[in-house]
Amino acid sequence: MAVISFVDGIRIEDFLTPPATNKGYILDFSNASLQKFIGSITKIDIYEEGKYDDYGTSKANRLRSFFDKESDHVVGNVLIALAEYQQTLSDGYHSTKVQASEIVEIANKLIQGDSGENDVTAGKAYFEKIREQILNEIEKADFTIWIAVAWFTDPILFESLLAKKVQGLNVQIIINADEINNNSGLEYSQFEVYRLPPLGPRSMNRMHHKFCIIDFRVVIHGSYNWTKAARYNGETIEVSTGYHKARQFSQEFMRLKLQGMNQ
Repeated sequence: MAVISFVDGIRIEDFLTPPATNKGYILDFSNASLQKFIGSITKIDIYEEGKYDDYGTSKANRLRSFFDKESDHVVGNVLIALAEYQQTLSDGYHSTKVQASEIVEIANKLIQGDSGENDVTAGKAYFEKIREQILNEIEKADFTIWIAVAWFTDPILFESLLAKKVQGLNVQIIINADEINNNSGLEYSQFEVYRLPPLGPRSMNRMHHKFCIIDFRVVIHGSYNWTKAARYNGETIEVSTGYHKARQFSQEFMRLKLQGMNQ
């Protein structure tokens, strides 16, 4: 998920919807030409069914969803290409408020990993289709997936992790050692897994985390346990991008892992 500050987001919107552009359009693109343009840069089909239509099916709404879901690096490259393309168009497609050089500057900040926003707090909250959001982030993982969740019984999420393990990714899981997980029917032993027993005289001090760290850069955290039942509850997650926040969660993961190794 690209982390674009509120002010930079306004600049991008102004740049892509100049006076000659109708509502819902992006510069002079048709559906077909936008699909070809984005695909030529990223190898991604922005018209893939159900993936980039969260806000609607217009070209502008698809691009907004694309910016929400793709990485800083991908979005930065697309913005640079859009800035270059805009320079080939007539004056009516030139924003009166934002210059192409400003968009290139925003793009370079994204590519270099500096959005100009505090990555400790930057993130996007989700209240619906939470499992789908988690699956989307897992699919984009390239190197590592570290998960610490109290309860993990969802076979769909489990299979998505197995697929990533087959691709060579480092997948580690920390869960509670209790009947819920023990009776899940999932073969956790296929991963590097650590089980934490309840602590304290009454066995009530349970690990209650629900977070996932992907590629030491993306953090998923909130109230959502990775269970079959969680899909039917009122739950929340936040997907945050930033090395500082990922480092904080990675440190907590390592603390829990060491606790599990010493049981």
